[in-house]
Parts: sequence; C-alpha cells; structure tokens
Amino acid sequence: MNDLEFLYQGLFDDGLYSKSFEEFKTQMQDPMYRRRLHEGLSNPSAGEEKLFSGDFATFERKYTPLDYDPNVASSQTFGTDDATMTVERPSAGAIDFVEDATDYTKIRPVGEAEIRTEEAEIVPELQAMYGHLGFEFSEYGDVRTKKPGEKYAPSYFDVPGDYVKVKHKDDPGNGIVIATDQLTSIGNKRIKNKINTYLTEWSKYATDEDIKKTYEHHERVGEIIKIRDRKLTAEEENDIDQRVTKDLERTGIGAKISDFFKGASMMEGARYEVGGSLSSLMMSKLYDFVSTSVDPNSEVVTQAAKYWELEKQKDPDLIVTQEMMEQKVKEFKIKEERNNTVVLETNKYLSDKDWELHKYYEMVADEKLKSINTQIKANDKNIQKIKVLEDTYTMDIQEYNALYENILDQVANGEEVTQFAVDMLDSANLALREKEIL
Repeated sequence: MNDLEFLYQGLFDDGLYSKSFEEFKTQMQDPMYRRRLHEGLSNPSAGEEKLFSGDFATFERKYTPLDYDPNVASSQTFGTDDATMTVERPSAGAIDFVEDATDYTKIRPVGEAEIRTEEAEIVPELQAMYGHLGFEFSEYGDVRTKKPGEKYAPSYFDVPGDYVKVKHKDDPGNGIVIATDQLTSIGNKRIKNKINTYLTEWSKYATDEDIKKTYEHHERVGEIIKIRDRKLTAEEENDIDQRVTKDLERTGIGAKISDFFKGASMMEGARYEVGGSLSSLMMSKLYDFVSTSVDPNSEVVTQAAKYWELEKQKDPDLIVTQEMMEQKVKEFKIKEERNNTVVLETNKYLSDKDWELHKYYEMVADEKLKSINTQIKANDKNIQKIKVLEDTYTMDIQEYNALYENILDQVANGEEVTQFAVDMLDSANLALREKEIL
C-alpha cells in the first residue's frame, strides 16, 4: 500500500472515516480538505491522541494524491518565465525484478541428473533429499535365479541392476521402481513423471519447511558453484595471459592467420596490405579451413571467425582486420584457459568421490547456475533501466535547483513572487519525491 492508502486504512479502522477509498481519494484532491484533515489530526481535542506530528507541508508531500496514472509513463513540466523543469516518470511496471522461479509449494522434482546416475551413488542422495518425508530408497534389481537345467536366465541378472526402488512408509503396496543410468533412462520423461508423481502423491501434506529441505543440495554442490563463481586473482589472470601468448606463438597461429589473409586477398583480386580485411565469404572459408587442421588451437580460431562473420552479417560495412581476428582468437583462448582452470579446481575438489557422483554434483550445480543466470540476465536489464532513471533524476534535481534559484533571484530583485509560483515550486518538489520513491 502507498502512503495515501495507509492513511485511509488507519482512519477507517479507527472509525474516523466510513466511506470508500475512492471517495476518500477524490476528497483528498481538494487542498482545503487536506488542510482541514491535517488540522484535525495534528491538533486533537483534549484527551485524544495526536495522529500526525508533522507540519502541513510534510502532510502535503506525503498524502497528496497522484494526479497521474503510475502504470503509464508520464511527464510533468514546471516553470517560470526564465526557467523550467520536466520530470519524466517511467511506468510502475517498467522495472520488474525477476524473482527465483522455483516453486516452493511443491517438493523438488527428480530430474535428469538423478536418472543419469548409477543407483549405488544416487540412492544416498535421494534418501538425503526425501527421506525426512517418509520415503525409503534402495538399490533394486531382478534377482530371479536360474531354474534347474537353465544355463542362464535370459535378460535377468542374479545381482541388483540399474534400478532404484522407492516406497513411502504409509504406502500399503510395494512402492515403485525406476531405471537409472541406462540408455533407455537418459532423457526419459516417462521415468521422471513416474517417480515425481509418486513423490508428490505421498508428500501432499508436507510442511513448507519439509518442502524447502528437498531443495537443500549436498554441500558439494554449493562448493562447486563457489569455485565456478570465484573471480580469478590478478596473478592467475596474468599467468593465463602468459600461457595463452606462448601457446599461440608456439603453434604459429598469428602467422597462419596472416598467411590466410594474404591468400584471401589474392583470391579476391585485391592487393593485400597489413591491416587488410576479409569479406564475409572468406571469413567462412577461414573457419572451414582451420577446423579441418590438426592445430590444437583450431577450435578458438573457428570461434573467432564465426564471431566476426556474425558481426559482418549485422553490419556489412564492418572491416575485420587481421589484428581484430588475432585479438578475438586470444580472447577465446583466454576464456578456454579460464574454464580449464575451473575444471581442474573442481576435479581436485571432487577427487575423493566416485566419478558417477562427480558427474552428478556437476549436473546439479549446472541446473542451479542456469536458474541463477536466468535471473541475473533478466534483472541486468532492469539495472540498466534504473541507471537511466537515476541519470534523469539527477537532471531533474539540477533543473529544480535552477527553478528554485530563479525564484530567489526574483525575491532578491524586489519582484513580487505570486502564490502560483510558490505552489508550482511545491508541486515540482513533490514530483521529484514521487520519482525518488520509484
């Protein structure tokens, strides 16, 4: 609720006003009504509580109804003969921060990471996530033994297979069994639907605290996210830069790109000069050519060529030089090395774990990071909107100060300042405060 709605609710609850909010809002448009209400609230009768302690100007700024629709972008201009200010307001919906999309009214669903992991490793993880809700998970396999005279039992094994059994303590039946870490289980929606339907059905009375606990991943997942989110030190960045420079020199990437530029220029009937550029057609030939080579850096050259080809499509007049190509190759190589650094650090951290658990924790971390990045990207756009809003607000303040100084100059020159000018200045100040709240 805004300030005016809070004032109305307080008056209504105390029995001091009995009409609707819309009627109250209409009455509050009248400055005389606002003055009488301020008098009544700040100067109560003997024995009554003082409900407002500020002066009338404070009351005006706080409770004067908006004379514009906050859901529609608008502007107001205030001015004298010598100075003006315009307050631009975005719509209330212009800045809409994206919250965590996780639905905490339901337990965490079993996903691809779980059904891709072997039963021996995933059973303890599932038990940790859902055991507190009364579920019991166990490894499961078809244990049918050979019949007398059979050499073997076709399609059956005498040891547990790649299956997981889950049963709720209140389930009078046998629970359910799902396949894990099999070719038929990878990407299988039916398997995920089967277990998630069962988990949901037998946890429908779970408390909010119980539900949230299913989203509390193993501490290893949190550490992996920290490793991936960690900013490299200046020393690490410098080491990567030096390694990349040496590697590109060792494999002669610069010379290869230079030779290709020279060859491309001759093929296109143009004299090659240092700093010459490639056409979009030759750019595509570059990454086709390099991608077939055995050079260990061919992948980053391909990425750089594809990058500049897309940029050329956006801007056909763009001139891509050899220097630009080499710089982009180095950027992609540095990015590759940064990723390698993170991979090595992650592998070292998980070195005491089975490879299956290693993969599982990384998949869950990827799932979590994807959700986080979705929010970051969406909210980054809102941050840009706020930056624009702040910039215009700064300009508004400068214009307001100029307006205020103009009126002071009139007073200093002995000119009469009308009530209209005073009211206009108050209105401009109010508009600034309203925008500040946005």
